[in-house]
Amino acid sequence: MFHNVLLGIDGSASAAQALDRAIEIARASRGRIGLLSAVAEPSAWIALAPFALSVSRAGLRADLEAEAQRHIDEAERAVPLDVPVTKLLTRGRAADALLTQALDGPWDLIVVGAGGPLGRRAGARLIRKSPVPVLVVQAGPGPIAAPAATRRLAGARLPSRARLHAR
Repeated sequence: MFHNVLLGIDGSASAAQALDRAIEIARASRGRIGLLSAVAEPSAWIALAPFALSVSRAGLRADLEAEAQRHIDEAERAVPLDVPVTKLLTRGRAADALLTQALDGPWDLIVVGAGGPLGRRAGARLIRKSPVPVLVVQAGPGPIAAPAATRRLAGARLPSRARLHAR
């Protein structure tokens, strides 16, 4: 069983489905969830735009950080109270942050959604380089059949629309 599940959050519908799966796994193992969102550094090319921007690079950085924090806070509200949560807001590339946490943190499993920006950019890299298993949750065509609070993960069986990649 996985007791410490690290979830990459990017605000996408795919990340929301990945959150549901992470909740199932954490509840089944009486574990905890780590919610990680990474803030990318705004490009230096912004200053060279052919038109005037109404925001500075520092202002854009602050906006991106506030957006990432909002994603983490929304995800935390979706986690049942009986599942402990660790919130992690990092700077840089999401894949790098998830890999660093996998190496240095207590995490047994990384979960990402396949369809969001984080999953598309970081998923393959995580699968190749992660020292812990990576669960890539595939986006389904329709709504989830039951709320996360009522679903249970039976033994080590994986949720539908999910693939586990272990090294």
